[in-house]
Amino acid sequence: MKTQRLFIDSFLLILAAFINGAILVVSPIPVLAEALPVSPQKATPGVADCLSCHGQPDWEMTLPSGDILDLSVDYNVFRQSVHKDMQCVDCHIGYETFPAPHNEITTKNKREYMVSYHDTCQKCHKE
Repeated sequence: MKTQRLFIDSFLLILAAFINGAILVVSPIPVLAEALPVSPQKATPGVADCLSCHGQPDWEMTLPSGDILDLSVDYNVFRQSVHKDMQCVDCHIGYETFPAPHNEITTKNKREYMVSYHDTCQKCHKE
């Protein structure tokens, strides 16, 4: 009796594994970029559009100098900043195309990158 029960349990386990494997083979498996709720661009991208990628923690880019450029934005920090009522593209000129790719970052180091925004920042920050 125990042998028959063990046989049935084993058979059901193997059958369940086979069915699950068949479902995985037949079903498309979405990757992160495809799983994001991105619709075709109808207007200038908003903060939520930008955060669909830039909201990922620990997203970085290594510049030619070896400097690390942080590409992540913490929404909780952003919504408490002086920039909370602005759209990302108000300052990040040339990034109006959504979804990516954006303009390629061509600066060699972090300082050069920050200086490249000098004129844009001066529109609001006169000092």
